[in-house]
Amino acid sequence: MLLPRPRLIALVAGAVSATAFAPLDWWIAGLICFAILLRLTHEAPTLKQALLRGWLFGLGHFTVGNNWIQHAFTYQDKMPPALGYVAVVLLALYLAIYPAVAMGLAWRFGRMGAALLRKPDLPFVLVAGAAWIVTEYLRGVMFTGYPWNPLGVIWLPLPGVAQLAAWAGTYALSGLTVVVAGTLYLATRREYRPVAGATLAVILAAVALNPAPVPTAPGAPLVRVLQPNIGQETVADGTYAEKAMRELTRL
Repeated sequence: MLLPRPRLIALVAGAVSATAFAPLDWWIAGLICFAILLRLTHEAPTLKQALLRGWLFGLGHFTVGNNWIQHAFTYQDKMPPALGYVAVVLLALYLAIYPAVAMGLAWRFGRMGAALLRKPDLPFVLVAGAAWIVTEYLRGVMFTGYPWNPLGVIWLPLPGVAQLAAWAGTYALSGLTVVVAGTLYLATRREYRPVAGATLAVILAAVALNPAPVPTAPGAPLVRVLQPNIGQETVADGTYAEKAMRELTRL
């Protein structure tokens, strides 16, 4: 049976949002997908529907984002490679709870803020950003934690923006990312002042915080850390050491 349209959109948007991370680094696509999530959540008729849409988004997001786990199963002699796909989906079923809770909090308390401030959408976006900070932190610590790919790392292609993590922390940068995505949502609601403000803030951050090269102290050794990124398939054929040395020398 086909999923109803908002649920299907949430699932697909979540899957596409994972392309914001390496190796693709399509951070703009990620922001658009999170803007879609915010709109779907805001328009949810009930808290249950808001939670479900957030959970489906998270299911797509973490299934695609954690696909690398399956690769490890390919090289386990006593485990069929197909089990890797099962492991990825099972993990995503759990991790999706955190985006669901974030959207549930945004739906509940964002509406309360809208009633108090008489602004229909801006309080919802701000609460969504705060809720994402809390739930992403909990994802990183509960049951030993799974902090892989916090949302803020999508800014790594823009070092000036990513540098904000040095001042506010990774989780705060993730919450700011949700707010930036929220301005795209606000643009669809014709609330342009927050859009202009967020755009200006990101530009200023990119310019002002663009990290300069750190000067090397006189006489200090120059150290470079290299990752040859050679696949595990070469480990067993006896040529791994040779290929690793060749790649390290090239780098």
